[in-house]
Amino acid sequence: MATQFTASEASRDIGDANARKLVWFLVPSWDICGGGLLSISYFHAETQMLLGGPGVAVVASTYPNAPTLKKYTAFPNSMDIFSFTEVITHFKSVDHAILHIPEYFCKDFPSQLSPTERLYLDTIPRLQVNIMLQNVDQCKPDDIEPLRTLTDEITCTTAHDRYSTQEQSTRFGIPLHKLSVFVDGYEQRRWAEKQDIMVLSPDQHPLRNRVIDTVKKGLPSLELITVENMPYESYRSLIAKAKWSLTFGEGLDGYFAETAWTGGIPFAVYNDRFFMPQFRELPTVYDTWDELQTWIVGDILKLDHDELYHGAGEPIRQALNELYSCEKYRENIRLFYNEEYNFPATSPAKPRPVDEMLTRIREDVARLKEKEEVRDASIAHLREGINARDASIAQLREDTKTLGPLREGIGARDASIAQLRQEIETRDVNIAQLREGIETRDASIAQLREGIKARNASIEDLRQSSSWKLTAPLRLIMHLFRLGVTAAEKALSELSALRKSSNEAE
Repeated sequence: MATQFTASEASRDIGDANARKLVWFLVPSWDICGGGLLSISYFHAETQMLLGGPGVAVVASTYPNAPTLKKYTAFPNSMDIFSFTEVITHFKSVDHAILHIPEYFCKDFPSQLSPTERLYLDTIPRLQVNIMLQNVDQCKPDDIEPLRTLTDEITCTTAHDRYSTQEQSTRFGIPLHKLSVFVDGYEQRRWAEKQDIMVLSPDQHPLRNRVIDTVKKGLPSLELITVENMPYESYRSLIAKAKWSLTFGEGLDGYFAETAWTGGIPFAVYNDRFFMPQFRELPTVYDTWDELQTWIVGDILKLDHDELYHGAGEPIRQALNELYSCEKYRENIRLFYNEEYNFPATSPAKPRPVDEMLTRIREDVARLKEKEEVRDASIAHLREGINARDASIAQLREDTKTLGPLREGIGARDASIAQLRQEIETRDVNIAQLREGIETRDASIAQLREGIKARNASIEDLRQSSSWKLTAPLRLIMHLFRLGVTAAEKALSELSALRKSSNEAE
């Protein structure tokens, strides 16, 4: 019976706080519908049914220091999601923890941990980190190395048979176990119940537009629908009624498999990193994109009849059913938790020695103490600053008491300054008046000078005139006459003075 995902109205239950074993799924804070998130949700649900009970807690949380998300709403699921901090705060008695991490987050996980979160993981006696490898291109051996700072017990579960090999286990240097994917109950419809619809995966590809144009031109009546921002229930309804699908992604993905399980025919290009070799012989799996573009229109026209349609789809379903089923999936999960891995490491990892764990704890404690000392030093420095501020305020208050006389002196000074300003203003007015008088005098002098110049010019003109020259003898006679008169007057004056003095002597 398939796992039923429904929207739960029950309160969120994080689990028994005293659980000794913790199975912990780390999930992203993206509320979208994607194949990876669906796969993790199924894994969580099956783990809950298999292990959930007294002494064991199965929980899901977001990444450290990540946005809060309580539930995925883009598809039906039973997984409650808590924050990373809620988990480490709630579970205090864990002896054994299995931490499931998506493959792309391996290299970043340890660096995202706070000192408190790191200390919590370091104090768990047995910590196992399991890498959920759903896309082999998303994880390289070097990406796993940061996890070794947390624990030596690292495992890997896979989604595809193609890379579930001893070679891959050796490449990563850890035990590897094929988990596969959950196969839900699909309603299979025949050709007559299908519609002329081709479902397209949203994956980007260099030849995507060219291939789509070829299909549109060759089959103008075929409706092409790209799965984007579509609720999962709508997607399931769409693939159930669509005759065809075309994936531009991994090849052996949900767009390929789920279309086949609903009775449709999927098209893809062979990808040796995900497809098993037997899929290469299927009529709708092409070797190259050029080959697909050349033949897809003709193959659809050829297969678009009841008998041929069913005959082409059945080998695809058989190949898928050899690899995937609910029973196989659940058995793989059971074997994983029993530590019966498909490909164990050549030298099985052991739990960390107690002395190593204690050393790490001491180092973490020392780091915490060092941070506390820095914090205490900062607080002491802050207190010194506060004390200095308080002393300055007290001094300022004392200084305020002596401000009375100073204010009186300032008042007297201000009065003197005001009087001085008034005197300066009066002086400035007198200076302005004096300047006006000087300017008037200067104007009069200038006018007088102009008159003198005019008089001198007139005299000079007179001297240069002919009349002046003709009267020159006359002027000379007159001058001499004036001199004679003046001399006679002077002689008479002197004679009169002499007589007067003589008479006085007698």
